[in-house]
Amino acid sequence: MKDPKELMRTLKDLQNITREIFNIRLSINGSSKKINHLKSILDKDIAEFKALTKSRDDMQNQSKNKKEYIETLKKEIKTLRDKEKQIQTMREFEALDNEQNIRKEEISILENEVKELDLEVINQDKKIEKLDAKVKENEAKIQSEKDRVDKKLNELTKELEDKVEERKVIEPTIPKALLAEFDRIAENKNGVAISKISNNFCEECNMSISPHVANQVRRMNELIHCSNCGRFLYID
Repeated sequence: MKDPKELMRTLKDLQNITREIFNIRLSINGSSKKINHLKSILDKDIAEFKALTKSRDDMQNQSKNKKEYIETLKKEIKTLRDKEKQIQTMREFEALDNEQNIRKEEISILENEVKELDLEVINQDKKIEKLDAKVKENEAKIQSEKDRVDKKLNELTKELEDKVEERKVIEPTIPKALLAEFDRIAENKNGVAISKISNNFCEECNMSISPHVANQVRRMNELIHCSNCGRFLYID
């Protein structure tokens, strides 16, 4: 069994590398999340763009159909006027005139509806134009950010590989059970498995350390854990 003091020195070296590995992985995850966040914003803009475009197209179709129906009504009115030449009684004339007025009133209503639709189409076109410019701008930003992140990720990945190799050099000098315990604590404690006692407090969790435990750590006849956070304790 190795001397606990020497083991602690080795664990400190391992801790430095482990924390760096943890921070590198954190940076890698953070970079990926930033890209995903930007993409989610872009996806919302694209969805809104598609919805506006569909709404605009639907209104254009409605306007077109109403205009075609107006033309149909105008033709019917012309047909009714042509029939006036053949009528022989006032009753027939009034009936034809009533039919024309019904169609004229319907045309007036349709023309107002078409006018409103066409105005709304113009408004929608303006919104679509602005959103299209926004989408293209965000696409350019995302591509620029992705290029930057990809470059950073390559650097971080290389740095991570180097640190993992450094760790492999230290690992064989630590008993397997102790290494497994160290890794378990580090994984659950943001990459930090050991903590310094300062002024009778654990620096990592800020809990008070009793004088008795502090003396045990100072003598370092065995590795001692913080009773609160579970990290290995040491005193410089």
